[in-house]
Amino acid sequence: MKNYYLIMLLSLIFIGCNNKKVEKVEKVDIAPTLVSITYINSTDQPITVVATWGKNVANDTTVIAPNGGKAVIESNCSVNGRTLPTECSEFHSQLLPPSTLDQPNPSTGNFWLSYQLEPGGTVKCIRDGLWYSNEDNEGAAPMDNYIWSEWTNWKYELVWSGDSHFQQGKTITNTVEIKPVECKSVADPTSPSKFSCN
Repeated sequence: MKNYYLIMLLSLIFIGCNNKKVEKVEKVDIAPTLVSITYINSTDQPITVVATWGKNVANDTTVIAPNGGKAVIESNCSVNGRTLPTECSEFHSQLLPPSTLDQPNPSTGNFWLSYQLEPGGTVKCIRDGLWYSNEDNEGAAPMDNYIWSEWTNWKYELVWSGDSHFQQGKTITNTVEIKPVECKSVADPTSPSKFSCN
C-alpha cells in the first residue's frame, strides 16, 4: 500500500513538472520609422508633444523636461491603401510662457509639424512653423509673423539643425531647439499678422 501511495505521489510530481504550457508568439511587423525629430526644450517649462501617429500608436504623447530636456518624436506612418499624397502625422507642441512673467500673454503657445506621404515612396514636411500663409496661421503662435495682439509679451523661436522648409526624402531626420523670448508687442504693418514682438 505504501508503494502504491509512493507511485501515485511520484506520478503527480512527474506530471506536474512536465506540464508546461507552450504559447505560440506571433511576430508583429513594425513599419520603419519615416520621421524622427529630436526636440530640445530650452524653455523653463515642460513642453508636451502629441504625434497624431507615433511609433505604432495614435496620439502618442511625450512631455519634454525644461532647461535642456531632449526627446525624439517619431512616426512610422504607412499608406495602408490610401491615395497619395496623404497625411502621415502631425506633431502638435503645447508651449508654456516663461515662468518669469507675472501676467503672460498669451497664456499658452503652440506649433505644429505636419508630414505627408508622397507618390514615389517619400515623406514631406508640409508645415514647420517657420513660414506664414493664411491657411497655416493656426500652426504657430506666438512667434515672428504669428503675433496676434498688442498685449503679447513673449514668443518662442525655433532653431533647426537642418532646413525643415519642405524637407522631403525616404525618411526625415532633423533637430529643433525651442527657445523662449520675452518681448513687447507693437503694431507693425510689414508683419503678416500686423504686430511684432521685440
